Amino acid sequence: MIFAGRWKTLEDGVTRPIIRLGVRAVDRSFVAADFLIDSGADHTVFSAALYERLNSDASASAEITLSGIGGSLPARLTTTGMALTDKPGQ
Repeated sequence: MIFAGRWKTLEDGVTRPIIRLGVRAVDRSFVAADFLIDSGADHTVFSAALYERLNSDASASAEITLSGIGGSLPARLTTTGMALTDKPGQ
């Protein structure tokens, strides 16, 4: 499968592969957001800012701990839909 993504230099100065996806909000609309392409990831991780934009209720989601090379951090589980756009870069 080929994804129409792009390379983006992030805050840490490292250039990484990014793809734009639509994420379904509570009101069933889609919110556009950029995601790091990580084909080995066990979970898709949203920033707290995106989670708020989706109008998700944190009190209704289970708390978990995510762990990786950089350490561990608390996170919340949520269920939503995601969609690839038809046009690259949108």
